[in-house]
Amino acid sequence: MATEEKEAQPSEEKLNIMAIDCCEHITAMIRNSSCARLTSVEAKGNGTLLHRHDEIDFIIIGAPKYPVRRPFISQLREAYANVPILILRRVE
Repeated sequence: MATEEKEAQPSEEKLNIMAIDCCEHITAMIRNSSCARLTSVEAKGNGTLLHRHDEIDFIIIGAPKYPVRRPFISQLREAYANVPILILRRVE
């Protein structure tokens, strides 16, 4: 029985990661990654996003100076229902 060898082809598709209020070292790490594209946004002071971005695969919320409020998370869930969210926290 002949065996077929499958060549591993590098994937050209990158994950589109939205970084909200992330520190510069976090955004630099994502930018330098070969498997991710960065969409960096800042939330307004009242906790709302400036506008919706399409085709987001993953959301990272940085450790802001103010607490992350439930309405802000609910707003993200409405706009990006099936997108995983990672919330970073400050270590004191």
